[in-house]
Amino acid sequence: NHPTMCRIMEASTRALFGDEGYVVPDPVAISEDFALYGAVAPSCLALFGVGEPGQPPQALHHPAFYPQSRVLPHAAAFLADSAIRFLNEE
Repeated sequence: NHPTMCRIMEASTRALFGDEGYVVPDPVAISEDFALYGAVAPSCLALFGVGEPGQPPQALHHPAFYPQSRVLPHAAAFLADSAIRFLNEE
């Protein structure tokens, strides 16, 4: 994770979802090619919570993983806000 990108994405999260929306999870072993992206551009892996209250969490590739569509506008706003903040720093 690039420190500047992490700071930008934290600011976006707090601006859009409040301080309670920013959570630093315990370390997890995620098998992604994410490190390869970071080799060519500043990057930061963000996990966007899509769980249903009262339901057990499901892993990304589990057959029961089914985020509700109402989450999509919030995720899009987070990515757009992060991108705008990044571009404004350039």
